[in-house]
Amino acid sequence: MIYREIIPKIESWIGERKILVLKGSRQVGKTTILRYLQEKQEENGTKTLFFSADRELGNPLFASSKNFAFFLGTQIPDGKKLLVFIDEFQFIPNAGLFLKGVFDEIGDRVQILVSGSSSLEITKNTEFLTGRKVEFEIRGLSFFEYVNSVSKYSYARYPLGTIRPELFDTEEIRRHLLTYLNYGSYPEVCTTLDPGKKDIILDDIITTYISRDISGFMRVDAVSAFNNLLRLLSHQSGNVVNKSELANTLDIPLRKIEHYIDILEGTYVLDLVRPYFRNPRKEISKMPKVYFENLGVLHFFQKKRQYSLDTLEGNVVENFIYCVLLESFRKEQIAYYRTISKSEIDFIVETSSWCIPIEAKYRNKVDKIPLAIRNFEESYGASPHSIVFSKNTFKSDWNEHVIPYYLAPFIDFKNIW
Repeated sequence: MIYREIIPKIESWIGERKILVLKGSRQVGKTTILRYLQEKQEENGTKTLFFSADRELGNPLFASSKNFAFFLGTQIPDGKKLLVFIDEFQFIPNAGLFLKGVFDEIGDRVQILVSGSSSLEITKNTEFLTGRKVEFEIRGLSFFEYVNSVSKYSYARYPLGTIRPELFDTEEIRRHLLTYLNYGSYPEVCTTLDPGKKDIILDDIITTYISRDISGFMRVDAVSAFNNLLRLLSHQSGNVVNKSELANTLDIPLRKIEHYIDILEGTYVLDLVRPYFRNPRKEISKMPKVYFENLGVLHFFQKKRQYSLDTLEGNVVENFIYCVLLESFRKEQIAYYRTISKSEIDFIVETSSWCIPIEAKYRNKVDKIPLAIRNFEESYGASPHSIVFSKNTFKSDWNEHVIPYYLAPFIDFKNIW
């Protein structure tokens, strides 16, 4: 198993009186993480039970919370706590109320860890669990996790101001990055060596998503229209999305476009990044930009393959940087900035104290911080750091940094202050 950085965060909550909810798209490793946690807890002497709710349809144990709580009560060891794992819990009828009933009945003697693949269903079901749950976003393998699993080296993260290219085998990183950009972050795809088999596995995962989750569980009847929307959005990655234009282009009612995009966001396929603004008369305040959470899915729908990092398109690099930022920040903290006069900054990362402007400039030479960032800081105050991700240029001053984009995954964004 490839080591996942989120595991210690989950483990720190085991033993607390909380339901732990792991949510993320299909095939990103949620089941593997649950199984790993189960194995580690059993090694520590804890009794565990594991259920796959999508395979337990019709099981009378899940007919009511009282039935399930009674059964679990018969399994609790004397003087100890029972750990229960439920994979794809959203398949349980009225899953939120079901878990609330179990928790309220025997939550002092049983801890439940669940996983789910649709934030739409999870949100609907966990609204009953307010105060009773802790949620964890499980994403595909980050490039940091992936490269450390295949490299002969053990790479670390570095604070801004200390990271520099000579700390890395940049040729190796670039070689692995080309594979990662083409095939994305699904663990099974990442760990498969044969490119032909990678294609087959990626195709199967995406086809299953469309045929099972979308057509069935999400009840989307016009699958061809849904696919056409995905293809169109894949070619708009890194660009502003106008939902009315999408509706006109695809000849689909606007309400359906909005519904389909909600599903795509809710099943972790893509994100709409909002604009950052304080003056709507001078700054864009409404239309979002679109980014895919998995670069393999992006290229699947674009029907493109990247053959060299030297010929990458800027929007691919920008989408890669977005995925890197998601490892350290909630998507609600990430915005973009554009004025009516079309001065633009790719990303504004908002914290409780600061806004960090970040630009992706995929050029051979970048010698200075862009004017748009200078103007932004004049309007809203200096930032602790300004970052430009370049093609190859490296230049780092105390709070202004030009860094090759392929080193972005090795920045310790959580300790940049």
